[in-house]
Amino acid sequence: MLNFLCDLLFKLPLNPDSKQEIAEAAERTRMFLMGTIVTNLARLPSDVALIFHHIPKTAGSTLDMVLDGNYAADAMFTVLSPVREGLAAFRALSPESRRRLRVVRGHGVHGCTRN
Repeated sequence: MLNFLCDLLFKLPLNPDSKQEIAEAAERTRMFLMGTIVTNLARLPSDVALIFHHIPKTAGSTLDMVLDGNYAADAMFTVLSPVREGLAAFRALSPESRRRLRVVRGHGVHGCTRN
C-alpha cells in the first residue's frame, strides 16, 4: 500500500493549473483506499464490532457508504447529533441489542465502549 501511495504522490502534477490531473489522482487514491477498507472489513471476526468516530472532512462520508454496503442496517448504530442524546440512545439499548451490533458510528462515539 505504501508503494502505491508513494507512486501516486510522485505522479501528482506540480503545476497548480492542472486541477483535472490532481482530481484524477485523488479519485484513484480514494478508490484504492475504499478497496483496502472493504477487504479488511471482510477479515474482521464476527464477534468484533467496528467503532467509527467520524471526524469531519476526513472522507468519513465515503467510509459510511462502504459500511452501508457491507453491513445490514440492523447491525449498525449511528450516534446522531446532538451527541449527548445520541450516546443516551446507545446506552438505552439492551445488552442483547448491543451484542448484535457490528458497527457503531457517528461524530461522537467515544464513550460507547463503556458498559
